[in-house]
Amino acid sequence: MAVQAYLNLNGVVWKLMEDGSLVPLEPGEAVLPDVPLLEFPDSNPEADPASSSSQSSLASFFTNVSRDGAGEIPSSGYDTRGVADAGESSRDAKQGPPPDLLPNDAGISIRIQDGGDGYVNRFEQDAVDLVGTTTDILDDTVVDVIVLDAQGGSVTFTAVVQDGRFSVPGADLSSLAEGPLTAVATYQDPYGNRVTGTDDSIKDTLASGVDVEAATGTDDVVNAVEAVDNTLSGTFADVQAGADVEVTVSGAGHGDLVFTTTLDASGHWSIPDVDLDVFDDGTLTLTASTVDQAGNPATITDTVDMDTQAAITAEFVDAQQPDGVAAGVAELVFAGGYR
Repeated sequence: MAVQAYLNLNGVVWKLMEDGSLVPLEPGEAVLPDVPLLEFPDSNPEADPASSSSQSSLASFFTNVSRDGAGEIPSSGYDTRGVADAGESSRDAKQGPPPDLLPNDAGISIRIQDGGDGYVNRFEQDAVDLVGTTTDILDDTVVDVIVLDAQGGSVTFTAVVQDGRFSVPGADLSSLAEGPLTAVATYQDPYGNRVTGTDDSIKDTLASGVDVEAATGTDDVVNAVEAVDNTLSGTFADVQAGADVEVTVSGAGHGDLVFTTTLDASGHWSIPDVDLDVFDDGTLTLTASTVDQAGNPATITDTVDMDTQAAITAEFVDAQQPDGVAAGVAELVFAGGYR
């Protein structure tokens, strides 16, 4: 409430407020330079300024003042502030909050548009829409938006309120660390009053295949024994347990074999009892694919050779006549091998 004038009554300074009340000037409180100070004669030097004589002196000052502006104002040697419109009292004028003062019921909210799954994946991280709504915040008001990661990294934006809404389209969050993200929208009025809204998501852009293989023993070749009831296996990194895995085996002489399984807690998978001898000998192609909970796909491909045929050689040896023609059977030797 504004001070209309200062009144020096019997050596004590009082503040005349705009509602007509008198408030004593506190010790150490400075007198505003643009507010007039009115001096009054000391009618009773020994009296307390709050005594009846002081009040009588004050009353005698206001006796000559009329509400309509007519009357005589005693000369005090100081310039007094006039009334702009004597027909309207300042107490009758409507006193509302100054422009841009934040109302008590103002509010703000923000949402990270992550597709509704709670994750920002590798395809979304470069262009994430941040959208929000406001209550009792004026159009064209600027809202501050910041997105933070768990490692202390952040990216900042501004948005303008229109019709109770604001947005940051295509926000680039690729520089933030993997893991939890928090978006914060804030508006603060010139007096320090503020409203804040938050939303959370998880940045998850990682998923990869580590290996895929068929059981080959120590020679990296599927032989005739291993081709029957083979076990396929592999590993993925940064993919949650329980994720579905599709495994495809391709080779000559037969159509693709396709299997499905799931990852265990270590990211490992295996498929037993796979009959690979439906394919011709040669190179087999193994492919494993999965998609993690954030929507990041991962695929790994490898090859393995299969050889299920054994080659046999034979030679007749005649120690008496090594010309390749058997002269007799008594000393005929058979030698050979396989591979």
